[in-house]
Amino acid sequence: MDQPLEQRLQDTLGPGYEVQQELGGGGMSRVFAAQDLSLGRSTVPMASTVRPWRLRWAMIGMVWVLVLAGSFLGWKRMRGSSISLDPSLVAVAPFRIASADPSLHYLREGMLDLLASKLTGEGGLRATEPRQALTAWHAAGGSGQADLDQNASVEVAERLSAGRLLLGDVVGTPTRLLLNVSLLEVPSGTQLARVSAEGPPDSLARLVDEVAAKLLSAVAGEASERLPRLMSTSLPALRAYLDGKAKYRRGEATAAAGDFGRALDNDSTFALAGLALRMAAVWYGDNAAADRGLRLAYQGRGRLSARDRALLEAVGGPRYPASSSSIEDFQAKRRYLNLAPDRADAWQLYADQIFHFGTVLGYLRPPHDALEAFRHSLDLDSTNAVAFSHVLLLAVQEGDTALEHRVVRLSARIPDSASSGWLTEYHWYQAHQVGDSATYLGFRDSVRIDRQNMMYRFIDHALYNGIGMEDAWYSVQSMILKAPIKEARRNFYGLAQGLALLRGRPHDAQAYLVQQYADPDDPGLQMSAIRDAMMANGDTAAARRAAGILRRLEDQSPADSTKREQQHQAVRTMEPWRLARGDTSRTRLSLERLRTYQRGQKQPSTDTEVEIGLIQAMYDHLLKKPEMRHSAERLDSLLAATDYRAANVGRYALANVVTGLIFETLGDPERAFAAVRRRAVWWTQYQPYLATQLREEGRLAALAGHRDRAIESYRQYLALRTNPEPEMVAEVEQVRGELRRLAQTDSR
Repeated sequence: MDQPLEQRLQDTLGPGYEVQQELGGGGMSRVFAAQDLSLGRSTVPMASTVRPWRLRWAMIGMVWVLVLAGSFLGWKRMRGSSISLDPSLVAVAPFRIASADPSLHYLREGMLDLLASKLTGEGGLRATEPRQALTAWHAAGGSGQADLDQNASVEVAERLSAGRLLLGDVVGTPTRLLLNVSLLEVPSGTQLARVSAEGPPDSLARLVDEVAAKLLSAVAGEASERLPRLMSTSLPALRAYLDGKAKYRRGEATAAAGDFGRALDNDSTFALAGLALRMAAVWYGDNAAADRGLRLAYQGRGRLSARDRALLEAVGGPRYPASSSSIEDFQAKRRYLNLAPDRADAWQLYADQIFHFGTVLGYLRPPHDALEAFRHSLDLDSTNAVAFSHVLLLAVQEGDTALEHRVVRLSARIPDSASSGWLTEYHWYQAHQVGDSATYLGFRDSVRIDRQNMMYRFIDHALYNGIGMEDAWYSVQSMILKAPIKEARRNFYGLAQGLALLRGRPHDAQAYLVQQYADPDDPGLQMSAIRDAMMANGDTAAARRAAGILRRLEDQSPADSTKREQQHQAVRTMEPWRLARGDTSRTRLSLERLRTYQRGQKQPSTDTEVEIGLIQAMYDHLLKKPEMRHSAERLDSLLAATDYRAANVGRYALANVVTGLIFETLGDPERAFAAVRRRAVWWTQYQPYLATQLREEGRLAALAGHRDRAIESYRQYLALRTNPEPEMVAEVEQVRGELRRLAQTDSR
């Protein structure tokens, strides 16, 4: 512990480690340089060591071509005999553009989005989801330049189960814009209606409204009177929005968000653009843009169709602008899916919630169920690049090689800027799965150059299923050494602290914890030290020192709101610490202080309610009071109703583990198991107590009769404990022994 931390890092990384100061330096290993991540995009020859890999992919590609060709021929034979057509569903084909003005070409695909926003079902016609329609149209031979003839277009509509087909063209001059639309019956091709609308170029939104109203009137009498009042917007806003939709389909979320933002700059009432901005910005983590999009979409919600209002609730939460629990968010996504089962984004949002919060929602096998929902999304829209990264991870994990290869092929069709990150991650993950150490060590070594994003992906995977824990550890230490000043290193020290606890090295974790704070008496440092000792066998000497500092803070008379908040934090940390050690001397005082603090808040805090519930439950459990079941159930309901996107990882891990232990005492291992496994997945790179949760999850799963889940939890625990300190070895060996016993029982 006396050795300088930087020297200890150098020792861990090895004597040959040198930090590369130039991005073009030679630190990237030959193995990494040899990886072919192009998926056919590059013509640069690869090293001979990877040729068999390419040969395998070429053979797989040939097989898939034959399979797809056979499937298409089979469909052709069966066409007309087994497909049920929906007469209210209309397939919209890309419009022909008859104009010398190239600026109008965006309407070729853009008209699909415009008409889909108008034909929503309320008036008698519902447009097919634009991405689904485009996927089928391209598969039949259509392109950005080539149109399909009428018969081929009818066949596309039939494949989409649409009983109607809409064909149209745009005729443009510098001063006039003419929209011509024909509605055909499927499969006969009989024309049911032909309508048109004409006006100046800046009246496009009004012209689309007019076309929609005429179509609805033609097929449903007075249906035009029921046409919902939808928004109109300026031409620049509309063009930016449609450009963004096209980019988002290709997975270019950052560029798409820029377009949606420009649309809102032109028209802040453009609610659909706000929704689109929210979804794109969340994808790449721009919270400010996402919040702006959601706020403007909510303000304009009266102009959205019923299905788009359901989408608004699905992405913003049913309580917006207040926060919603993870369960409420899931229910909103399920409602949207029920209203729009033909929309790829409905399935994707539903799948994503299961992926991230499946254990909170009570799913026993979240990866399996999330993958099934993601599969539905891809079936509806094979260009739904937003889902690709999660689908690749889940397909490899679940052993679905057909889906894995399908997504890799689909990724090759979208820009490198959208796919290179997750394909690199996929090849690293695949190398770990097959035990190709040369390859994954090459990826690990690449972090030395300038691949901070890969460091975060290593951590995500390690926390998700334990794979790549040493890669995560190595890359964080590499980043610490690369950071030019201590201030820049503090974030990496925090990651290193959490990973050290997971690896079973609490004394190392304490050293990294101290490095994060300029003041050794900082209350935040003391609170972390105490929770580390309670939940992860942390440094007990450091915890005792921290308790002394926080005890003085508890006893002070706070002079201002900042001091009151610090005292509140000290109380919520210290009282569980005392109760865990059997000390109830200050429990009543602590509860009264927290309740007084809660009453003084303008908006009651869910976190404070959980803290009060935790202390009361621990107190009743310690004293075996008759109220123990009631207090445990109240705490459990509070924890179930939490928004785990925003929950403090450390405090909620403690509360859920305590809840599980109390339900175990009450003879309810099923409810205990459900409590200890509640956590967000792939949501944060800091989960310092995950190993403790996994150990308890495995033990309680076995008690509740979920042997497979117990085995899975224990295996992930052991994958995290890569280099435990001597005092942690006994716990690791105990888990290893329990895993052997379960595996032997399972094999009989």
